[in-house]
Amino acid sequence: SGSSRENDIFACMIHNLFDEYRFFSKYKELRITGILFGLLIKEQLVSSITLGIALRYVLEALRKPPNQSPQSGKMFRFGMFALEQFKERLHEWPQYCSHIVQIGHLREGYAALVGEIETAMDDNVTNETREILQLLSSIKSQNRNITLVNLSELWRGSTNKQHTKFLQTNLLSGYGGGSKLNKADVDQIMHSLVFENILKETAHGFTADYVQPGSEAQSVLTGRQVFVRFAKKQKQGPDKTATTKKKDDNNDNDTTSGQHQPLAAQMEQVENNYKTKCPHGFDIDRLSMADVICADFADAFQNIFHETRKDIRMKVKVPDCLQSAHNATLDRFADVWNDSAKMEIAMSFYLSNGTDHVLEDNFDYARDCATI
Repeated sequence: SGSSRENDIFACMIHNLFDEYRFFSKYKELRITGILFGLLIKEQLVSSITLGIALRYVLEALRKPPNQSPQSGKMFRFGMFALEQFKERLHEWPQYCSHIVQIGHLREGYAALVGEIETAMDDNVTNETREILQLLSSIKSQNRNITLVNLSELWRGSTNKQHTKFLQTNLLSGYGGGSKLNKADVDQIMHSLVFENILKETAHGFTADYVQPGSEAQSVLTGRQVFVRFAKKQKQGPDKTATTKKKDDNNDNDTTSGQHQPLAAQMEQVENNYKTKCPHGFDIDRLSMADVICADFADAFQNIFHETRKDIRMKVKVPDCLQSAHNATLDRFADVWNDSAKMEIAMSFYLSNGTDHVLEDNFDYARDCATI
């Protein structure tokens, strides 16, 4: 909507729905709630951090054993109702699919559904992943750092000096190994590897995120399999194919007007333009499951802190509000509280969230972010 008021109302509705999740097990019936939750995902009405949280809630519900207790069964059914709504989008998140199909009671009782989901993660790119890791190692051996974009282009065999500068490409193991793949497929592989912590990006000042081997890189080199689901290719006429090839060959420096580009290409261009802006500490475009958990924690902590201050602002001091939020989140998010790396992710969430609140004139929430 073009109305800021309508957008605010919608954001408030989503916020309340997500905040209510912790009480879902007490509801008498969750069918309509599950369908609503799933449709929000299917119709792309939530995105970025909010989408990650929504997907995590559904996954969390699906992991509840359906026969363990009435509450557990109720949450499992909620997850199933939600999942049924956005099944057609599962191919976009192959790693998410891998988490779903590992749920034992789902495999036992819903074999057909699991089989359907497994089709969204049936492309084995283990050899390609190892080749990418070898390429990264070769680049490191030449004492060079590299971004994920440049790594992608070198694996595709780019000769553009923007990507090969200061590198002896004839000595790079894996250089050009992905030359037979198009850019979209290479990007899909690269972002999947980041999501699975096979690659990781580390901030370097304000200008670049350099890529490093992630915590799971060694497990791939020693036998772990990696799967990625590629989007189905659309049949194209000669002109479109030629345009696509030309665009790939020129490293996407195509200046074709939007009206002649497919919608997906236009959206990618808009997204790339957005990515050139500072994300204010929290990179919403590359969220791992750990990032989603940290964002969920930070959101819950902030909500409790803000509500405590708002209700009894004149009677309770800030340290007491912080203590209340701490006590309320200590058990539910023990993994975050006990992990300094996850706490750093949560802090970056507050920086991002606080900046957004300032830009939207929500100064009370912005002050809370700064205080936390």
